[in-house]
Amino acid sequence: MRHGAVWIIVRGGLGNQMFQIAFGAALSARFGLPVKYVDVIARDGTIRKWEVQCFGVSAERLSRQAELGFKILLSAQRRFGPHALGRLPGIWTEDVDSARPVTRRDTPRIVSGFWQRPHYFEDVEGSVREQFRFPALPKTRELSLAGRGMPKVAIHVRLGDYVSTPEARQERLTCSPDWYRAAWQEMRYRLGPCHAFVFSEDVSWVKNEIGFDGSVDYVSSDASDDAWIDMARMSSCDHFIISNSSYSWWAAYLSASPRKIVIAPKRWVGWRDTARFGICPSSWILL
Repeated sequence: MRHGAVWIIVRGGLGNQMFQIAFGAALSARFGLPVKYVDVIARDGTIRKWEVQCFGVSAERLSRQAELGFKILLSAQRRFGPHALGRLPGIWTEDVDSARPVTRRDTPRIVSGFWQRPHYFEDVEGSVREQFRFPALPKTRELSLAGRGMPKVAIHVRLGDYVSTPEARQERLTCSPDWYRAAWQEMRYRLGPCHAFVFSEDVSWVKNEIGFDGSVDYVSSDASDDAWIDMARMSSCDHFIISNSSYSWWAAYLSASPRKIVIAPKRWVGWRDTARFGICPSSWILL
């Protein structure tokens, strides 16, 4: 093993953190270097926190000198943009407008980006799935037995910061009530009788504005729960209707259900075409 390590800058919510850790696993295997994770989540001005401790992943405790160095780096990234930093030796940043794998020839030392494409870690997919095994769900958080005998469909209606802040509304494309109803109709056309479990930060809004028909359960979440719990509950279903969210993406991706059907929006972030963006496996249906 070569001396040194790859330092992965980790930010965002649980789904984003998982993409960054998966890419770190791929880089570790490719370059034969240990990976260390730097928690900058609080510095991004969000209420999010380190969520991947459920998978046995912890952030590195930094020395004062290292802490200062990362502060300077992040400040420069915000001021000059990621592409300027990406020209420096050993610093890898992401080109979000390209669906091609990273082909940098230099050895990565500091890595900053969201890396939301499965081809970034396809060569270590098995180990990534193994690492992201959910802990056992508490009995009180298991899904109900409603719809027993029918295929179970997880529907994720992503609201939260997608609609609560002007910056997010400009960057994100929030799926409309019509889109969710159309996706549910398509799923029932393909499966026949099935039962939906609907997950959202605002179940009351979903009931009033979307009002899914058919056999449906609205899943109540507890704000005190760790973020992995609802992801694990979604992932226990057989089929998936996901929003443009890394959170429900991972729930569908990690599901072991054979022949699962996954329906995702054909537009993902900032009106980017989902297929060109490269985030969804080719077997998923884009609607």
